[in-house]
Amino acid sequence: MVTAQPIIDSRGRIWTSCHVLPGKWVLESNAMESGGAYRWLKNLICDASHTAEDTYTLMDRMAQEALPGAEGVLAFIGPRLMDMSRLKPSLGGFIFPLTPSVTNIERKHLIRAALENLCFAFKANCTQLEEVSRLRVKEVSIGGGLAQSRSLVQILSDVLDMPLTCFEVPQVTSWGTAMCAAVGSGAYADLEQAMEAMRPKSRIVEPNPQSAEEYIQCYERWLSTGKRIEDLSEETR
Repeated sequence: MVTAQPIIDSRGRIWTSCHVLPGKWVLESNAMESGGAYRWLKNLICDASHTAEDTYTLMDRMAQEALPGAEGVLAFIGPRLMDMSRLKPSLGGFIFPLTPSVTNIERKHLIRAALENLCFAFKANCTQLEEVSRLRVKEVSIGGGLAQSRSLVQILSDVLDMPLTCFEVPQVTSWGTAMCAAVGSGAYADLEQAMEAMRPKSRIVEPNPQSAEEYIQCYERWLSTGKRIEDLSEETR
């Protein structure tokens, strides 16, 4: 979240940083491990003979074949609510209704649950930003490798129940670095000009009203189950 002045979380859960633009600040509550967790899942359940690009495309297609809620599967494999005051290892994995022979949980459900895990964590962090800043999240943009997943961006829009601006470039950080370099080399007078001229292509993803409604309960289940896992992690230490 970009703010006009520095906002500090009194509980030390999230970060406050300078923005690259003068007079602006960044309040950051991130989902922690995300792309790495999804890559771990890819390496675990997918055929290694495919190229990475082909595998991610296959996973995206499989996720689209599963319905919202992934047949009751919940994932806790990395993405979570940021809390820098509690940097401790915790339990995690997949939780789903038993028995598998009856519920017929397949790879597509695990993949969709992993994507929903990230989107639920994203929503939880947005809520935390609103709590700390006392400001409302009015718009959301997403870029990077995972943003190339059509399934992910649609699920995220549905979970947030708001339009999503999706930048269709994998290396958004490098793109921003290139903007800074362009200003430093004199190609543009300032970052505002560079941003206007070099802004990558984007598209707007709109939420599906039915899915958005279904995800309300799914998100609450993810939150409550995650809290129980945290409690169990504390008990087993």
